[in-house]
Amino acid sequence: YERGRIYGGEFTTSYDHGPFSAYGNVGWEWARGLNVSSAQFLFDPAEYAFIKKHWVFLDHDQRLTSSVGVSYTWNDWKASSDFLYGAGLRTGFANTKSVPDYGTVNLSLQRNLKIAPLGTFKVRFDVVNLFDKIYELRDGTGIGVGAPQFGQRRGFYGTIAYDF
Repeated sequence: YERGRIYGGEFTTSYDHGPFSAYGNVGWEWARGLNVSSAQFLFDPAEYAFIKKHWVFLDHDQRLTSSVGVSYTWNDWKASSDFLYGAGLRTGFANTKSVPDYGTVNLSLQRNLKIAPLGTFKVRFDVVNLFDKIYELRDGTGIGVGAPQFGQRRGFYGTIAYDF
């Protein structure tokens, strides 16, 4: 873009008391551009003419994002959960619309195993997108996008880490 304006802010907080901890984060963004300055041949002529004379939202403009999480530690066990939210990225003719908002829940369980001659191992199991929410990050329309993109489906992950 020949000209651009991006504004935003973020608020983060955390709490720790004994075995319990929590955090929260909220981010706000407003991003616009005027007059595409490269790859103009990729645009539909009507959309290009509109962008040339109007401020348009940028493809990464997602007005609101947030996350909250909690964890609890008991002996060598730690259980945690978090929730992620996004208001939806821009879409449509000249990015005048946005895809629907989305939210996912993730869970984690970790255990510290102390093996005397070797040290401490951390064994962790995670479930990402617990409720298998299907959501689109982009629908393939909008300025410079070209293909739909989806958020991660439910996933199961295991980790073994070794502390020296």
